[in-house]
Amino acid sequence: MLTKCGYLQSLATQKNINNEISIEDIPGGYKSFELCAKFCYGIVITLHAFNVMAVRCASEYLQMTESLEKGNLGYKIEMFLNSIVFQSWKDCMISLQCTKSLQPWAEDLNLVNACINSITFKACMDPSISPSNKANDSLFDDSTSPWNDMQVIENHGDSEDWWMEDVCELDIDLFQRVLLAIKSTGRMTPELVGKSLRIYAYRWLPGLSRNQNLMETIQRGIQGGCDDSLETLTKYKLLLETIVGLLPSEKGSTSCSFLLKLLKAANLLLVTPSTKMELVRRIGMQLEEASLNDLFIPSLSYASDSLYDVELVQCIVEHYVMHLNSPLNPYNRRMTPSGEHFDLFDKGSSKCVMHGSELRVAKLIDQYLAEIARDSNLALETFIALAELIPDSARPMHDDLYGAIDIYLKVRQYSR
Repeated sequence: MLTKCGYLQSLATQKNINNEISIEDIPGGYKSFELCAKFCYGIVITLHAFNVMAVRCASEYLQMTESLEKGNLGYKIEMFLNSIVFQSWKDCMISLQCTKSLQPWAEDLNLVNACINSITFKACMDPSISPSNKANDSLFDDSTSPWNDMQVIENHGDSEDWWMEDVCELDIDLFQRVLLAIKSTGRMTPELVGKSLRIYAYRWLPGLSRNQNLMETIQRGIQGGCDDSLETLTKYKLLLETIVGLLPSEKGSTSCSFLLKLLKAANLLLVTPSTKMELVRRIGMQLEEASLNDLFIPSLSYASDSLYDVELVQCIVEHYVMHLNSPLNPYNRRMTPSGEHFDLFDKGSSKCVMHGSELRVAKLIDQYLAEIARDSNLALETFIALAELIPDSARPMHDDLYGAIDIYLKVRQYSR
């Protein structure tokens, strides 16, 4: 082994060395060392996606470089990675997962980036010409692998989203890096990026599609107060903040319903104010897509006995109105035949051109007011403030608003 391992050579030349050498911090542990030792003694070793990263890191640790001997293990593994592992989607996914326990060696050797680059290239390829994912399956035995329950797509057909389920199995840090790499190519539509984020959120945030389950999970963690519970809550918080940071900037890349689910979770997890406000801003831009049930955000304020966080909905509507009146809103301005702009809304006139989105939002908020009016703890000021945010021009008829006011008054009359 001394002829092939520079690290062992340096140990052997040290003074006062015993007959035994202790190596405790080698990447991959004794299994990787055993494979390196077998190579040194000319014994054939089997490399596959489940061990190749560990053996590569171990060979670097042992300094098995070309300067000591041509065709040394480090060089041969690099050839194997480039010709076999990085050519296969399945091998890349498995190898990337295996780098988690090999830091910082895997990072320093650029193994993580190499896997991510290969995955990104394959995900952005035209699926009709992508190489077969079944290549090189004979290199390893899945039945003996600790990753044998990992679902990896073999035949993706012509679907553009074939890569998502596999990528969404990654831990949040690796998922973030892969998705940022995919986004940076400019070859993936915002809608596909948004879809991958939705799949990831539903996969890793428990009960996100069933908000009560998520609320119960978080409340149990808060009440429990144990280290494991707090660690879990911190993990969920980091995950959600990362997902929000990865959302495409384009309007409509994710549904308003999904954004509201994220906002409910963000409210429960007490994420950073900037994360919550980013969600509020995005929801405000496409509020016309929301349903009534989407707006029922549980209140967590100890200063209020109200069932729902009406102030947060009020903030969403304020952002909607700001977006509505923004010069950047294409519905807010039109071009005259001479090329001049004119305002679509005449602030000094009761008449204006109305669009379907305004009517839908006005009806949605009036329906929301009718529901929250049944909450006897809802303050009158809060009820009025939300009702007045909707422009009068968006209510050609006031029946829904009158109905909400009637419910509010009756509830308080009966409660006396």
